[in-house]
Amino acid sequence: MRLRTSVASALILAFLVVACGSDDGDDGGGSGTGAAAKTSCEAYCDATVSCPLFGYEDVAECKEYECGDLDQFSGDCGTAFKNHYDCVNAKTDKCDETGCDTDLNACM
Repeated sequence: MRLRTSVASALILAFLVVACGSDDGDDGGGSGTGAAAKTSCEAYCDATVSCPLFGYEDVAECKEYECGDLDQFSGDCGTAFKNHYDCVNAKTDKCDETGCDTDLNACM
């Protein structure tokens, strides 16, 4: 189930980078919310690597595919992903993502 969720997240992230990419500044970089989302995501990869349904080969792959483009997200979209990763990171049981759904409507 987690692998399916990870694959779905990766596909959604790819779509959102294309959809949200033009909202970034002229410098080519993302906003502070995107950078914060990427930082939270990297902590998420570190924290969930030992979960039985970890969807990646290792932490490096998680950081590449789960977090790679998050720094390009801006505004509410970046915040939605940051909130998701922060929610999981704050849990005692990092393998239980119940209640930590990402509000993808913020990215549309």
